[in-house]
Amino acid sequence: MGLLGDWGKPMFRLDLNAVRDRQGQPVTFGFRGELPELDRFEGAGPGVGPVDVTVTVTYLEGLFWLEGTVEGRFETECARCLEPVRSPFSIMLVEKYTLGPQDDAVGTPVDGDFIDLTQRIVESVLLALPMKPLCNPDCLGLCAGCGQVLNKAACDCRPDGVDPRLAELGKLLKPE
Repeated sequence: MGLLGDWGKPMFRLDLNAVRDRQGQPVTFGFRGELPELDRFEGAGPGVGPVDVTVTVTYLEGLFWLEGTVEGRFETECARCLEPVRSPFSIMLVEKYTLGPQDDAVGTPVDGDFIDLTQRIVESVLLALPMKPLCNPDCLGLCAGCGQVLNKAACDCRPDGVDPRLAELGKLLKPE
C-alpha cells in the first residue's frame, strides 16, 4: 500500500478515511519499500532496505493511536576490520495524531486524509543503526603496521615501537 511520491520515492502513507469509518476498531496497514532518503546522510551505510512496515491505527475521539514495527536489514563495514556487516533490525513505532490544528502536547496535528510516515520511519531507522557497527563484539580490527585483518590471521609486525613520551610509564608496569 506504499504510494509513490515526488521523484518516484516511496511514501508510507496511511489513508485516514479507512480508520475514521471504524471508530474504536484497529485497522492494520502493511508496507514494503526502500528508504532512498538514507543516501542523503553520509555514514548511514551503503545499504538499508527494503523495510517492512506494519502499523495498526485506532481512531478514538479525535485521536489516531498508531503502533507498529519497522523491520529490515542494514549492510555496512565493520568499524574495526572493514569486513562486511549484515544485520537485521526491528524498531517499534508508537505515535499519536490529532485532527486539525490542536495542541502539540496531545499529538501531532494532521491536516487532510493521509498520514505520511516516511520521515518518521527514516528518522527511526537512522537512530536504530549502530554508530560503530562491528562484525562481532570481539573483533580484533586491523594491524596498524601492515593492515592485516587480525581476525583472520596474526601478522608479523612486532609491537616494539613504544612512543618515547610514554616510555617512563612502561617502567611502572615492571616489577622491581
